[in-house]
Amino acid sequence: MVWVHGGADTGGWSYEPNYLGHHLAKQDVVVVSINYRLNIFGFFMHPELSDQTGNFGLEDEMVALQWVKDHISFYGGDPENITYFGESAGGAHVSYLMASPKGRGLFKRGIIQSGAYNLFDWTSKNKSEELGTTAQTLLGVQNLQTMKNLPAETILSASASLGHPFGPNIDGELIPNNLTQLLEEGSFNNIDLIIGSNKNEDYMYIDENVTANDIDKLIERYYPEHKDTLLALLDLEDPRLAMDHLTTNQVTLCPSVFIARSLAKNGNNVYQYHFTRRREGSEKILSYHGAEIPYVFDTHDEWLPTNEDDIKAPLKQ
Repeated sequence: MVWVHGGADTGGWSYEPNYLGHHLAKQDVVVVSINYRLNIFGFFMHPELSDQTGNFGLEDEMVALQWVKDHISFYGGDPENITYFGESAGGAHVSYLMASPKGRGLFKRGIIQSGAYNLFDWTSKNKSEELGTTAQTLLGVQNLQTMKNLPAETILSASASLGHPFGPNIDGELIPNNLTQLLEEGSFNNIDLIIGSNKNEDYMYIDENVTANDIDKLIERYYPEHKDTLLALLDLEDPRLAMDHLTTNQVTLCPSVFIARSLAKNGNNVYQYHFTRRREGSEKILSYHGAEIPYVFDTHDEWLPTNEDDIKAPLKQ
């Protein structure tokens, strides 16, 4: 099992305490956790790099998967039985390599945890090159080579000034098209898949002062033709919870269903889950984004108390 961490393509690391694989490895599997380049270093396009994909972070992951395929037998693993799994941006990356011709044969199974959120909003190669040029201008350098000679912290400051917008782009090779189009065409690799999301993915990110009017505006912007139906389904007595239900369905749950159905239609083995458990002490964040991770790895957070039921839960699953 090869784990790829999340972090919105801007942060994260493979050895974060929740990702330690020692308990999971007791279940007769070999666990590998990988890193990849992030932010402007991992997803950067520029006119002077027109012969490259710009998806350097994803290329790092493919190299790591190939290394596992070539060497995992020396650690007692099976190179023909690799499961690639990740959460949030990591889960999204599983879906990208699942749909990439360059990812074919690198893994047999995938697990996407709360990562089915980037189906439509993709950056083209041209737009990514424009973004790279903007970063160069902010840094006040004449060309890419001069930019490469700057300290990493200085380059990262340009990304911060732009709001850290760097992420995977449609390069025409590694990612041939947006994920929706590829799935609708059946253009994806033949893998088995587990995919799912949590009940309250967005709750902890939503302003406590959100109002029913904010919900009305969001629906009017994206789904005006379904406004009455959606408002009838939401409990507007608790606007924050209602907004969470709306955006969680919009961003993760419905895209998960779409991906699952696309693969199932092709005859792939697909299993879908919906995580609803609330740990003791999680009243302010509910079944939050990432809440399932401690149950996957059996490594419970120190910042959120665990009880006997929490400790036993992974063994039941």
